[in-house]
Amino acid sequence: MAVLFLLPLFWWLSTAVRSTASIPVGLSLFDTWWPGEFRFFENLETAFDLYPMATFFVNTIIVATVVTIGEVVIASMAGYGFAKFRFLGKNVAFAAILVFLLVPQIVVVVPLFQLVASLGFVNTYPALIVPFLVTPLGIFMMRQFMLEIPNEFQESARIDGASEWRIYRSVIMPLARNGLITLAVFTFIFQWDALLWPLIVSSREEMYTLNVGVSLLQANVQTPYNSIFAVTLLFSIPVLVLYFAVQRQISDAVSAGGIKT
Repeated sequence: MAVLFLLPLFWWLSTAVRSTASIPVGLSLFDTWWPGEFRFFENLETAFDLYPMATFFVNTIIVATVVTIGEVVIASMAGYGFAKFRFLGKNVAFAAILVFLLVPQIVVVVPLFQLVASLGFVNTYPALIVPFLVTPLGIFMMRQFMLEIPNEFQESARIDGASEWRIYRSVIMPLARNGLITLAVFTFIFQWDALLWPLIVSSREEMYTLNVGVSLLQANVQTPYNSIFAVTLLFSIPVLVLYFAVQRQISDAVSAGGIKT
């Protein structure tokens, strides 16, 4: 089973370093396991000559980073409120968040675009960033993580005279570190892989993200699959590095029961 799952990965890596003429077709892949050449940088050069991939990369970094920071900050504050405070309408508000979790993204694309267009955000960074600064999933995750933090920490801090902001910043946030890292990684990867929304709200190349740029490569009359695979391989490195850097925190967060319903 592991071999079957790894075959597409091998084909991806193999094609990324081949010339166009040597790309295996169909079952011929099994006749040419090893590419026999290394044209990775030439394939990258072809892609960068066709479209401003560096601009797409910068756009993706900006959008993914800002959205991740916003999601972590806002969702953690909302999750803290739902987990540790009592207020009128709390259960109704949280039930509404759970309902929004069930709504497919495609359903809200049209009204969301109309709202963004009415604000004059089309072809700008706010159009790519603002709608995703906080999500129902982020609030739900943070609420579940913070429910696991004993209330005694809050009570001790209040006895010592700490304000609620001080408790949130100096007590809750460090204790919810694994949950925050997990949410940050999930959010960053989701924004890194986003295609539909950037494709809808961006019509100028200077605002395209990586996935939109790769889709442009696929729209060519002769699709340069080796260049496409080379670009995706290069731009997958930041996500892979991020995941392996924090995989222990993610495992600890899941094993600690932070995502239990």
